[in-house]
Amino acid sequence: MKRIQKCGAHAFAAIFVLAQTVGAIPAQSADASRWGGWAELGGALGGSNEDRAEAAVFLPIVQGEKGLFFLDARGKLFEEQVSEINAAVGYRHMLLGGWNLGAWAGADRRDTSQDNIFWAASGGLEALTDNFDLRLNGYLAISDPKGSPGLASAVIEGGQVFLLGGQEVPLSGVDGEVGVRVPIETLGIDAQRHGLRAYAGGFYFDDKEALEKVTGPKARIEWRIDDILESIPGSLLAFETEWRSDRVRGGHVEAGLRFRLPFSVVGGNAVRMSEKSLQWRRMTDGLERDTDIVTARSERENVEDFLTGVDFDRAVDVNGATGVTAPATAAGGNTLLVADGGGGAIAGPQALQANQTLLGGGGSIQVRGLRSGTVATLTAPGQTPTFTNALNVPTVTLADRTHLASVMVTGNTINFANTGVLVGSDQFVVLQNVDIANVGLEGVLGTNRNTARLINVNVSNTPNAPSVAFINNNTVSVEGGVFDRGLFGLFFNNQNTVNVADATISNTTIDGINLNSRNGIAISGTTFSTIGVDGIAFNNRNTISLMDSTFTNVSADALFGNDNNVITISGVTASNGGQDFLDLDDFNTVTVTNSMTSNLAGQSFNIDDDNVVTVTGGQYSSALEAFDSDDRNTITLTNVALSSTGGQEGIDISDNNTLVVTGSSVTVTGNRALEFTNNNNVTINLTSLNGTPTNTVAYDGTGNVVSGSGNVDNTVPTVAFCSNLGVQTGSIGFTNGTTCP
Repeated sequence: MKRIQKCGAHAFAAIFVLAQTVGAIPAQSADASRWGGWAELGGALGGSNEDRAEAAVFLPIVQGEKGLFFLDARGKLFEEQVSEINAAVGYRHMLLGGWNLGAWAGADRRDTSQDNIFWAASGGLEALTDNFDLRLNGYLAISDPKGSPGLASAVIEGGQVFLLGGQEVPLSGVDGEVGVRVPIETLGIDAQRHGLRAYAGGFYFDDKEALEKVTGPKARIEWRIDDILESIPGSLLAFETEWRSDRVRGGHVEAGLRFRLPFSVVGGNAVRMSEKSLQWRRMTDGLERDTDIVTARSERENVEDFLTGVDFDRAVDVNGATGVTAPATAAGGNTLLVADGGGGAIAGPQALQANQTLLGGGGSIQVRGLRSGTVATLTAPGQTPTFTNALNVPTVTLADRTHLASVMVTGNTINFANTGVLVGSDQFVVLQNVDIANVGLEGVLGTNRNTARLINVNVSNTPNAPSVAFINNNTVSVEGGVFDRGLFGLFFNNQNTVNVADATISNTTIDGINLNSRNGIAISGTTFSTIGVDGIAFNNRNTISLMDSTFTNVSADALFGNDNNVITISGVTASNGGQDFLDLDDFNTVTVTNSMTSNLAGQSFNIDDDNVVTVTGGQYSSALEAFDSDDRNTITLTNVALSSTGGQEGIDISDNNTLVVTGSSVTVTGNRALEFTNNNNVTINLTSLNGTPTNTVAYDGTGNVVSGSGNVDNTVPTVAFCSNLGVQTGSIGFTNGTTCP
């Protein structure tokens, strides 16, 4: 409410300045017989987010002895960023019989809570006397309906699926009122300064695309006090309460006040309104009209599955008594199957047909309106169903463009052909909020050339096969989910494109993720815990991106790979592992950034031959060598902290490697901090060596070309600072003046 008050004050100030700018036009004459303009500031309390601040300005444009052309402009600011602006030009004429007749036309703009902007044309007729008011106004929406996710709701009704309120629809219509002055002078109140009027009327708004028309009665009461401030003639204070009721918006009551300030007070020619006749005063009354562009929800429209794009022509109920296969076959494509588990399990193998969605009771999916494009959540009635299957076949078989959501699937772990959910070939499928447990083969199996999304799919206890497996040329997205107690967590054979995000893989017999060849996989936010062999194992020519993931209690390596892979690792943590963090064979390209290892029984980096390895940032601690390299590797270590805690080397490279270490630290207890064998090209700059090694720097062979300076020696070697068993070229220098060799 404070925001409304502040904005209302700013609006009032802006309107007042505007009025003074245009105040030099002839209508603002010093002649007291002429009508002057005014600015008004007010507000109302109505509850249900309908509290508002408002400001208005009334400006005479051209006037004669009996007639007046004028501008009426006003703005309203509601809660939730809703606002309304109205501008109109009008004409009023004083008749000898005491009536003022008027007409006006204008334009309206409304910014709604759905972030939509609507425009409307408006106009009206009025007849005003001292004692009576007659008004009739019309409104023509000139904007098209617009999307309104906040108003939309999806329903299943009469075997159909509909979206209600997919669009916010501006309505056209009319309103009118009749008013009468209450004779307060009978109560001893000065009727020249005070005016009490009561109004009754109604409204009707509709559009062919609206779900319902907005129509009903309204009433209001207004009390005005002219010349409320003795020092400001023409000032006015008005109190007003209003009631309206309709089926769409319900009943509404509001109460508010308005303060009016005449522009003439600035020029010193203010007119005391209580000294003028009521008929004269009423020529400068503000317009009374519905200042809101009335909007409503759009009528029902057909929908499609938001994830598969399948139109729903019908909805069919299935349960334990009907099974799924027969109703699905009878219904055909473009069907929503609603599965209710309240009557018991759905037993035996079941199959969907192409272009179908099966939604379990109590579960939800998103649907999109075919006309509006608005997306809403559809929730199925009933209870979550369980699919059971004691036979040695898949429990649920999917087809092309199918969506399986909010169900539980079980089988029998002794049946070695019992897959939980089977995806064949050349299919597009979605599994969402599906729990699969105790099946004899894979939890989910896809063969070739499928596109599959697994959203919050949980698979547990598949001891004879992976939790999820896809064979060749599939595109797979795994979004969330827990994969527990499988032979593998996830398995992908050849040439698959895979994304895994925010998943948990645990308690596997073999690997967490196993890749054969030529796969591209991006893994992020995923946890690997209690893995039987490797966290991620991959053969040849894979492209792997691993980000922001953790490995704990992995029996072997966090990552193990063969040849010709491209691996990118960032923000990864590995702890309490049985062997290495990264164990690679040959011809791989690896980039590691800002990662961490701790309490590994093996090595942080175990690199074979002909690899390109770049490590930037991070802390890497292991019992064996922190970084171990065989032959012909190109290695760049920048701003890393390496430590060996089990009596092995910090950095140990064999033959014909290129090694550049910059801005890093190496900590060793009980062995060599740096060890080089034969024919390596080594540059060590700005690196600190720490701990109690046997040798700080050791050359176990000959032909090494070494250089470096600015290094810090914090070691306390137990044998010798420098051990040199061959002929080397160059030396590594330290800030304390020592070199090696």
